Amino acid sequence: MGTTNILIVEDDKLQRTLIRKVIDNGQRQIAEVETAQDGLRYAQDNPVDILLLDLSLPGRFDGFSLWEALRRNKRFADTKVIIITGYDDPQDRIDAENLNIDHYLVKPVNAAELQALIARLEA
Repeated sequence: MGTTNILIVEDDKLQRTLIRKVIDNGQRQIAEVETAQDGLRYAQDNPVDILLLDLSLPGRFDGFSLWEALRRNKRFADTKVIIITGYDDPQDRIDAENLNIDHYLVKPVNAAELQALIARLEA
């Protein structure tokens, strides 16, 4: 298996740093951005195998909007998406399911759970 390309879209720098520390095993290519617009720009120019996505982001677009824009492109058909949000909103969970998002996690995320989830998505 080749390198897994992971994009973290999270506006909180501390959260981005914590997530990176949890998932960085030295064999993954990990990029971080803080807005949906930056995530869209990054993804248009780089491969993304796994997208770790906060829902509440600064700017005009939220996490769902970013995934809706990306999933229209066949290049992202195999991209796995994990929502990592501070809000356990039932409607957001329904929206995530309707958008074929792979997993929905609520902060604070259990490190072992996130590590295992990433490993399963890589398999």
